[in-house]
Amino acid sequence: TATVKAKKQVRLIKKQTCSALVLQPGEQYLVMGKEGLRIRGEREFQYEYPLDSSTWVEWWPDPSSCSRPSCQDVISTLEEFSENILLEGCHV
Repeated sequence: TATVKAKKQVRLIKKQTCSALVLQPGEQYLVMGKEGLRIRGEREFQYEYPLDSSTWVEWWPDPSSCSRPSCQDVISTLEEFSENILLEGCHV
């Protein structure tokens, strides 16, 4: 299992026929599903994550552009979930 450090850029790959998923460059997403690919670069590893029908993708709002209480609740939930996965792992 490859561990990607926080704030590391990951290349998400989807089939051209997958038109329902629209990802915006520069935005952050929580992506869960199959294991990604770790590719050796010149100085460090690069990561690619193929998206398929079993992948869950959730937009992760930026706290600085999210002032509504409901949006702040989403951020808190995602941060808590992320911390739990980091500390306890994924038990499937």
